[in-house]
Amino acid sequence: MQEINVKNISIANPIYSIATFHDQEYKENDVDVEIQINILGEHENTKDVNFKKIDPSILCSFNNS
Repeated sequence: MQEINVKNISIANPIYSIATFHDQEYKENDVDVEIQINILGEHENTKDVNFKKIDPSILCSFNNS
């Protein structure tokens, strides 16, 4: 998120954030996670952030508490 702020990238509203965990099992450290958020405009990839356009999807979210 820090790099997004430094590059003055505008986050869309609503944000529609998604986290995708790529590890096959639970890990305490060094988790391979991809965070997706809606942004405004098009931007160049950086060392730590890749920008991509994804197809629209329908999803369900639940809270197991």
